[in-house]
Amino acid sequence: MKIKNSTKILLVLGAGVLVTTTACNNGPKSDPNKHTYNTYLSTKPKTWNVHTWQTSDESYIQGFCSMGFYDLQLNSTKDGYEFVNEMASAEPQDVSSEVDAEDLEKYGYKGNVGAGYVWDIPLNRAAVWEDGSEIKAADYIQSMKYQLDPKMQNYRADGYYSSSMVIANAERYFKQGNESIEEANKFMDKKTGEWTAENVGDDGNFYLNVEKPTTFVASCFSNVDTAEPFWTVLRQPGAGDTEDLKLAAERIKDAVIYYCWKYVSHEGEHEKDWEEIEGYGKLSSVKEEWLNFDIEIGEFSDKKVLVRKDLSENNEETAVTYSTAMLKSDLSKVVSHYARVSDSKFNWKLPLFVTVYNAYTQQWGDEDDATSGVGLTAVDPYKIRLYLSKPMTALDLKFSLTGTWLVKNDLYASLIETNPTNGTKTTRYASPAEGVKGYMSYGPYKLTTFDKGKEFRMTKNDKWYGWNDGKHVGQFAIDEIYTRTIEDHKSALLEFMAGRIDDIDLTREDMKTYGQSRRLTRTFESYTQKISFNSDRASLLKRQTKASANKVVLANKDFREGLSLALDRNGFAAQATAGSKGFTGLLNDLYLTDVEDGEMYRNTPQGKAVYDMVYNKLGGNPYAADYVEGPLSKEANGYNMDMATWFVAKGLKAELTSTDEGHMVAGSDTKVSIDFRVYDNKAEATLEMKNFIQKKWDEVMSKAVAKLKEDGTLGANDNIVLDIALTKDEDYYTTATRGEYDMIFSTWGGAAINPQGLMEVYCKAEFTQTCEYGFKGKQGSVLIAIDADGDGTIGDTETKSFDTWYSELIGITETDEKNTTEWNRKHQRILNILSGLEAGILNRFEAVPLVARASSSLNSWKIENGTENYINLIGYGGIRHIKFNMNDGEWAKYCKAHNYKLDSEYIS
Repeated sequence: MKIKNSTKILLVLGAGVLVTTTACNNGPKSDPNKHTYNTYLSTKPKTWNVHTWQTSDESYIQGFCSMGFYDLQLNSTKDGYEFVNEMASAEPQDVSSEVDAEDLEKYGYKGNVGAGYVWDIPLNRAAVWEDGSEIKAADYIQSMKYQLDPKMQNYRADGYYSSSMVIANAERYFKQGNESIEEANKFMDKKTGEWTAENVGDDGNFYLNVEKPTTFVASCFSNVDTAEPFWTVLRQPGAGDTEDLKLAAERIKDAVIYYCWKYVSHEGEHEKDWEEIEGYGKLSSVKEEWLNFDIEIGEFSDKKVLVRKDLSENNEETAVTYSTAMLKSDLSKVVSHYARVSDSKFNWKLPLFVTVYNAYTQQWGDEDDATSGVGLTAVDPYKIRLYLSKPMTALDLKFSLTGTWLVKNDLYASLIETNPTNGTKTTRYASPAEGVKGYMSYGPYKLTTFDKGKEFRMTKNDKWYGWNDGKHVGQFAIDEIYTRTIEDHKSALLEFMAGRIDDIDLTREDMKTYGQSRRLTRTFESYTQKISFNSDRASLLKRQTKASANKVVLANKDFREGLSLALDRNGFAAQATAGSKGFTGLLNDLYLTDVEDGEMYRNTPQGKAVYDMVYNKLGGNPYAADYVEGPLSKEANGYNMDMATWFVAKGLKAELTSTDEGHMVAGSDTKVSIDFRVYDNKAEATLEMKNFIQKKWDEVMSKAVAKLKEDGTLGANDNIVLDIALTKDEDYYTTATRGEYDMIFSTWGGAAINPQGLMEVYCKAEFTQTCEYGFKGKQGSVLIAIDADGDGTIGDTETKSFDTWYSELIGITETDEKNTTEWNRKHQRILNILSGLEAGILNRFEAVPLVARASSSLNSWKIENGTENYINLIGYGGIRHIKFNMNDGEWAKYCKAHNYKLDSEYIS
């Protein structure tokens, strides 16, 4: 975990080369009373320019040396966050109703606008650069001009026209006079294939990017209304689709993966990932998020690209060479089926991107040009005004303005270079070429040394307003940040154990040694890893080849419940993951039910109650003479082998005594046969997870069989074992939606600020991609009782279908003034329904959570996080709230006393 500015989400690190110094604090001898944070990056930053950075390592320096208009800090109870003003002096002010029609027209508005379009941001008058010069509205205006300069084509420009905050005319200004790559779908008539704009390029300028969002996808599915990548369509072919259609989708994916592997630069965020792909046989491990490249489709004929010949094989020996003509044919098949545009002369173009010539002029809108402008102006020297193309709430705007585009304009301009051939521009501002002299800070810290990126230092910026404004007391305790580039993880780990760096990310292998350390810090993701069972008896029976290899037992809820109770989630997390946490819920600790105040769903009474709603009768040993039904402790995380044995035995007995077709038949070699679909059945991590699960389930099956022999259900020579066969399936989610599986690993989450909407996956009747096939299509008919009004009883109107409850959940609008009686009533109803739905899904034991996904790191004994609880959006508090247990001198003595070998200090 890198400790950074709180709103710039924590880094996931690699590591580096061994440095053989022996002191705990690096560099020249310094004040022993200082507090230095020693850390590392896995790569040398190629820039830290806020206009151009791409990777998390490149955002690192700016995380210490700059500040947004607003920021987040820990609240007083350290269980959530609160907004604070930083480079802004006050809350954003909605002035939409105060702007006259003539002014609005200048920024593309037609007539008057509603709330949320025009905002004033008052500036912090105490803010200055590290050289003491003032920061005024004009600095922000000019910096945005540079950010959007069409001759510079800065990487971060789209953050101001294609994100949640869309500045009026920003996109037009940025793209003027340039070619840009845009969705073909936006410029084409879907009936004739004719272009609807004159500035679109010819057919030789088409690009395929399976990871760039496109509105085309919405035309393929009834339940999608936002821009999503074409990959969403390619992974959909399901039941009833022809082999030809499935092959077409697979070959497009194959072609993109192969091309990206062989012919594009892997420099950047996934560079290390690509380096591990050593041959064709490893391509199955490529993740879709690695594939965000614009591929000119003619390249498929110009270069050798290999794809599978048929669906049954996917190896280099049987692969065939792909061509652009083959790509067009495959695209046409997919589009014809999913978008229902059948004309093969042009339908293949719809998912693609095309070159657009932006041969127009867009003025910035200075005082000498009152006809059109970009929606960022200065109201006065200390107030800027934002004109937005789509409205925002004050809360969403503050989130957008935790980042910044501000640069030191005179320095920036002095470092601009112009290409004499085409007139394009670049700047050496915030680059290794210029180092310290090519950058200016205005945050809590300033860059003081930069040795070619191999190592650099940041020290307190004595000109920062926060040291003297009385609003940051007890914050930013670091005096100096010393950072080195260390590329090899083992070397970084050695440096940490010698006391020379203060944090280290852990691998899955490291966790075997340090997974129980008191210094362990988990950085959570908003995802839960779970087992998804097929509980549909008909589809299980169809796939069951013989009675002695039984599958239909998975349709028995008691049996599935027993398998769930047999899972030691704490042990699974410790032994089979790189730091995830054993977990029994669907919505993990990152989900927010009040974004403004940072209310964590799992911290609410309703969120906490979900565990009890599932496990409040599952404690103890039901075989004990003195057994009394009672709760299963939360520390157990849903693990009770005694109760698991009882449920598994109950489920097996029901199937053994059943007369239904395909029921289990006792014998000496009877087995429960589970086809476990996974992305890669040879991956070490997958095998370790499978082996852990198999061991626990073997144990519960053995105990259940013994109980069934005791009661006479099974004979002395009868036996039942559980056989889990790992099946490689690179598109197992699609397989699950077709019901052609027994069990998969599924990962669920995202949208951490909208847990209500996320419940669509399980509750909306029209949602067809449900991984738990036995529940698919039943959301509108299966009833669930929820105490929605929280009065302690279930009323006559409080038993409804999952779909009906979901519709009510997302339909509740909290538009009333916050914390009023009506707002609180609605908010509590949301929480009651949300927790009721979550518990209802879990109680079916088709979706069986295992862990809340996380990565893990160790902090040295020298430093301390601001809070013990991970909080969405600000982690453990970042640099704002870091604390020190020792100063540099005390830490040096500690390291020396342990002979610079601290391994044993971090094991437990």
